[in-house]
Amino acid sequence: MKRRITIAGAGIAGLTAAINLARWGYDVVVYERSKNFGGRFIGDFQHLENWTYDKDVLEVLKDRGLEINFPYCPVKRMFFYTPSLKEVVVESRKPLFYAIRRGCVEYSIDNCLGRQALDAGVEIRFNSKINRNSVDIDATGPKKVSALGVGILFDTNLEDRVSVIFDDRISPKSYAYFEVFDGKAALVASMVRDFKNGTKYLERTLERFKEILDFKILNAKKFSGFVYYNIPESARVGKRLLVGEAAGFQDWLAGFGMLYAVESGFLAAKSIAENKDYDELWKEELLCKLKSSKVNRFLFELLGNIGYSIGLNIISFFKPDLRNLLRMVYIPNVWHSILYPVASVIMRKRFS
Repeated sequence: MKRRITIAGAGIAGLTAAINLARWGYDVVVYERSKNFGGRFIGDFQHLENWTYDKDVLEVLKDRGLEINFPYCPVKRMFFYTPSLKEVVVESRKPLFYAIRRGCVEYSIDNCLGRQALDAGVEIRFNSKINRNSVDIDATGPKKVSALGVGILFDTNLEDRVSVIFDDRISPKSYAYFEVFDGKAALVASMVRDFKNGTKYLERTLERFKEILDFKILNAKKFSGFVYYNIPESARVGKRLLVGEAAGFQDWLAGFGMLYAVESGFLAAKSIAENKDYDELWKEELLCKLKSSKVNRFLFELLGNIGYSIGLNIISFFKPDLRNLLRMVYIPNVWHSILYPVASVIMRKRFS
């Protein structure tokens, strides 16, 4: 057995690192302050995006040492709405993303990865806090609020669907969404500003979706969550490697951070196992993608309601394959490089 590795946080990033290190022969201990896996979540959905890589993201997860032992719902069709509620149906030949449950529910990704870790021999210490400065890997999640989502999780009578409204009046500089999978629904107002009025935006979001759809709300639970955007100079503090949102690794535009959690957790494990520089590894794999998503956030915030309407009308006219369109938007290119310094300066005050 190789030396002991300590990890703070049993989320996706921490468990990815733990699973790989244990399989490579390390003695791994994970400290988790909650009493179980997924303690931050209540069974709501999160999304594993499928446009960053040409290959399917589930295959990417397998390449990163993870088994696909959790349920997922592939999404190939979405309903977008302009601020005036004009419907634009968007589709993709391949899945745009996979909806996955989070939290303490039986088949959440948190519990399923937790079982993989335990099977690999990882020791999980629940209800435990540890000085972060003493661990090898810090996977303790976001430290600041860059974007906020306020929503309700409930049972409903609708068939599976994902609906998204772009309207700054209900979701400032972000988007509101309503998704249903197997009778379980999540309705969320997300925002990157005016967080104190989150409940008000949720109420407005509910009213707007009621104008579009006739649905029942049963066994409702309110929830909220936040994400942290950052592109650090270094994701290492002393010997401690920062992974996932502890480092701020997050998609600045859509807020789909699970893939960054997996990638950074795997890279931290690789840096330890192969004695390689962690900063060099994550910058080679993630830096350009992070910068591109930051520029995408900058450009999105310039649109406003008029811009959303124009953009969705263009999509409605040309009917592109949405996965291909998102790949084009997200893949780093020369325009991202040109605009990145501008985006960094303009957004520095809000996202610092």
